[in-house]
Amino acid sequence: MNSPEKTALSLSLIIPVYNERVLLAKATEHCLDELQKYFSNFELILVDDGSTDGSGELLKQTAKKDPRIMVIENGINLNVGISIQRAIKAATKDFVVHNGIDLPLAIADIAKQLPEMTTTDVLIFERSYYNGATSWRKVTSFLNRTLLMLLFPPVPSLVCGILIFRKSTDEVSSNRSFLKPRALHLPLRK
Repeated sequence: MNSPEKTALSLSLIIPVYNERVLLAKATEHCLDELQKYFSNFELILVDDGSTDGSGELLKQTAKKDPRIMVIENGINLNVGISIQRAIKAATKDFVVHNGIDLPLAIADIAKQLPEMTTTDVLIFERSYYNGATSWRKVTSFLNRTLLMLLFPPVPSLVCGILIFRKSTDEVSSNRSFLKPRALHLPLRK
């Protein structure tokens, strides 16, 4: 079996964590394995969003073992949006994407979409399957997507899409400069 060709593009993968101790070890190991398959230069940014189940301590231990892992501690629960914003500010690689701890987005799919980034600043794509780790997340995700498509048919990909963007657009967007977004409706498959 051939190994996939690694891209020269660098990636910061952000994963917010809130009371997910049970999933942490498996998810972190899987992310590192997959990232090193497709990327020569990457970092995994794990944000402890005020966990009370020992997730924070486990994150710190994991980061000590691998310099490609960065841990950000919120101290209190600030919710997903602020956790992701803090991680974006800390990201050091050319491209940034976030994922859930149950890994709903396959890292192989991220690697496949990065070549599209040569002419765009923000890439929004929609998946047609759910790679989640738990049955509950699969069900709630399906219901969420279905409701969004029924209530807001013209914009489901903007609401439930996956975003990959250039780190440099973080500074540009705060100055309200023009970005070159591109929405792709690609049926990603297993």
